[in-house]
Amino acid sequence: MLKIKILVDIDSNISINFLKDLINHSNLPNAFSGECEISVSIKKSTNYDNLSFGYQLKNNNIIINEIEKPDPNTLYIRSDQEFIDIQLLELLSENDYELIFWCEESGKKSEEIFTFTSPSPYPTV
Repeated sequence: MLKIKILVDIDSNISINFLKDLINHSNLPNAFSGECEISVSIKKSTNYDNLSFGYQLKNNNIIINEIEKPDPNTLYIRSDQEFIDIQLLELLSENDYELIFWCEESGKKSEEIFTFTSPSPYPTV
């Protein structure tokens, strides 16, 4: 499984960082199953102030997945959880992807783009 963690830190500014890792759940070393987990962690020392975030995942310039949070009639106030949102997706192996993530809070907005190539389905030696 390919895991992409989006780490957002909100205090004076909004900083966005991406971490990518391949977690193997089979006995084949470094084999890619097609599963991808995108998790969002948003840290702030005080309560959120009108927090919203979202992303688009593109393959060959075509949007294949898109989310915007919070859901209608929902408001984020505070979270003690490591991740505020987790999405599971299926990706094609050995394809180029673009993940456009944005976060807005207290009238400030930040956006970052993360590009990556999904791994091969075949194990590497």
